[in-house]
Amino acid sequence: MASLVFTAAERDRLNQVLASVKSNAQAQAAVSSVLNMAERVLVPLRSEGGAYREQAAKDVTEYAKRVRDYAPSLAGSPTMPVGATWETVKGHVSRLYYLVRTIEQGCPPGEDLGEGFGAALRVSLNELPANVAAATGVVVAATKKAVNVATQTVAAVAKGAGEIVGSTAWAVLKPLLPVVLIAGVGVGIYFYVMKKGIPLPKGL
Repeated sequence: MASLVFTAAERDRLNQVLASVKSNAQAQAAVSSVLNMAERVLVPLRSEGGAYREQAAKDVTEYAKRVRDYAPSLAGSPTMPVGATWETVKGHVSRLYYLVRTIEQGCPPGEDLGEGFGAALRVSLNELPANVAAATGVVVAATKKAVNVATQTVAAVAKGAGEIVGSTAWAVLKPLLPVVLIAGVGVGIYFYVMKKGIPLPKGL
């Protein structure tokens, strides 16, 4: 290939995008993006033939399967924060991207990766941040109503007649915090509750 598409700058951009994933919707967008990338680059790899391209196609197929196998562990509502399983899934997503980068960089002299490989990779690398960013918008839109409900609930608990305190108040608020944290208002609610004198568990 005349020039590399997946450069060091693209690698750093990839790492930043994956590190920015906070919700299930964003995680699912990242998974979908990398699987679409795999499908796109497999077309030229398979169409041209040759030992290097054939082995590259097998490797991409194998790594894509790992992503598909682990993706279902991203359970829960799209608007909820990613759980610990995202770290595992993210690792497989990263390795699939890095595999394609290695395939591109390791192409033997005098060979190429097939017509359209570079274009397919370029489109995919641009789509990942766009898709994750779009998922952020979906999450924010989906949580607006939930944030309003959470704020009203906090106010109701804070106005309670003293008998609703401590662990009882926390039992009401805890399920709401993941949603409001995504929308960026969790800190405000936290201080609102503390101002009203409702003690929350240590460590929050």
